[in-house]
Amino acid sequence: MKKQKTLIALVIVLAISIVSLIACKPTGGGTLTAPQIELNGNVVSWKAVEHADSYDVTVGSDSP
Repeated sequence: MKKQKTLIALVIVLAISIVSLIACKPTGGGTLTAPQIELNGNVVSWKAVEHADSYDVTVGSDSP
């Protein structure tokens, strides 16, 4: 049950991170497209987003 709660929390945090990524605009104007997130066990992956300089991934609920 603890693993399931951790996984749910991770998915929620990643969804929030993706929304933040979508809201960012590259210097040339326009918006970035959201990556397709894949979850395989405890491994999260995605294909690179064109024009993205970096990705912010947060695990857990603590704010930086």
